[in-house]
Amino acid sequence: MEGGQIPPQWRDQGSAVEIARRRGWGEDFLQGQFLKEGEEMIHVVRRWWALYVFPLGFSVALVCGVFFVLIPFLDKGRWGTVIWILMLSGALWYFVRMATIAFYNAFLITDQRIIDIDQKGLFSRTVSEAPFGRIQDISYSQRGVFETLFRLGTVRVQTAGKENVLEMERVRHPDRIQRLIAELQHEHMGGQQQREEWDTFSRKELVALLKKIQYAVGEDEFLRLVQEIKGQQQGEKKDFFLVKDIS
Repeated sequence: MEGGQIPPQWRDQGSAVEIARRRGWGEDFLQGQFLKEGEEMIHVVRRWWALYVFPLGFSVALVCGVFFVLIPFLDKGRWGTVIWILMLSGALWYFVRMATIAFYNAFLITDQRIIDIDQKGLFSRTVSEAPFGRIQDISYSQRGVFETLFRLGTVRVQTAGKENVLEMERVRHPDRIQRLIAELQHEHMGGQQQREEWDTFSRKELVALLKKIQYAVGEDEFLRLVQEIKGQQQGEKKDFFLVKDIS
């Protein structure tokens, strides 16, 4: 499948942005923690959940195993209890650490930028971002039989800033993620260009309208109208400060 092409099961379901808005988990919590005011979360991209089954399952097995040997350690008295508590603390710490990595290690795709969260432990995190205006290239790659069979891949976002590449490995359907980012970037840049063109067009129209008014009423009358408008604005400012002083 070529990069950026919508798979058959995604056709007739709306744009990539509309589809992404219906997918993902934990978005509300991450939005309150990492997004700016007025910024909208579009999609959360994480590594394939199956890759965390073994480490999370192992951590759960450790916790259960500690409870399994509770009675023998309690029979050994105070030191047995202390050792058991230490074992339980270590097992719980490992479980919370793996769960934190699985939850936070993600790409946050918003309507303004991409946020790359690299969670390495409970207290180790690197956060990078790439506004759509700085993105130069979006690509993905699939290597080996494993990634091809399970439709996994690595998504790379090339930027123009200090962080040259944002990367997320072993994600499902990397072609869809590439298309989603490309579509969002196109919408963002198109909207920005449209606003700039509209601002320029409005100023030109305003200048043309003022010239027509000046030609119709005459230069003296036009200057009088300008002075009258300035006087009204100054009067409004005086009224504002007068009300402020009284209050």
